[in-house]
Amino acid sequence: MNYPKNEHVETSYYNKNHELRFVLTSKPMRSSWVLYEYDKGTDSLVKQGEGSSPPDVEEKFNVIKRLSHPEAVPVIEDKPKRTRKKKEEDS
Repeated sequence: MNYPKNEHVETSYYNKNHELRFVLTSKPMRSSWVLYEYDKGTDSLVKQGEGSSPPDVEEKFNVIKRLSHPEAVPVIEDKPKRTRKKKEEDS
């Protein structure tokens, strides 16, 4: 398995069976953090996305939940927030 170039491996996440599931890296200046999921079939890391901090990445991609139940928790991408329209009053 090859690690991403120009990124520093900060931590690795293993499931209860001690199998590698995720790798968290940072850019040289730690300006952004990148999460990769380990693909056992191809023995490679697949980029999941980026965040501004390790807790941000863990929350954004449900890392902790996916360690326990990988198929049960989908990755939730950022979606625009809904805004409520004010009800128009009859005059």
